[in-house]
Amino acid sequence: MKKAKITKSNHINLLWGIPVYGITFICCLFFYRSRISEENFKWLLFLIFFAFLIFFIPHLLLHLKYYLLNRNEELKLVRKKSLTYKFKDGSKYDFDVENIKSVRLFLSPFLKYNAFHMLPWSGYKYWAIDFDDGSRLWITNLMCGNYDLLIPSIDIEERLDFYPWPWMSQNVSPQNKS
Repeated sequence: MKKAKITKSNHINLLWGIPVYGITFICCLFFYRSRISEENFKWLLFLIFFAFLIFFIPHLLLHLKYYLLNRNEELKLVRKKSLTYKFKDGSKYDFDVENIKSVRLFLSPFLKYNAFHMLPWSGYKYWAIDFDDGSRLWITNLMCGNYDLLIPSIDIEERLDFYPWPWMSQNVSPQNKS
């Protein structure tokens, strides 16, 4: 039985950019500290701090959104074509692959084309799963890691998104919870 839920390793795989960018910006400060005047260093300090925040804040907001979206939730592959989704409140939703109307994958171009992740949020992706009964699940790669979704043999529509923010994302619980 395969399981998908938020783990520490998934956090580390997606948050590696924050310390790397932090160390890079600090090294820039140490490098230029003795090479420029005090007045210019203040401007450089402001510029480097501003550049760090431009990378850090969107990355942190996206990570928190993904965490809050799938916190305490779990997806299990029970049989070959049957899955169970456990919601935050403890309720479960059992569904078959045949009940899925569509699956959309939102990911950055860097991730799709296996390019170097130039931006900290380049490694994020999420799936929007729509069911026949009108319910919807949002599953992030914070939950599934860098692997594909556990749903076997289903067509997934890929959509490129520079900043993969799950807009209007709230898991809509189906009526037939067990």
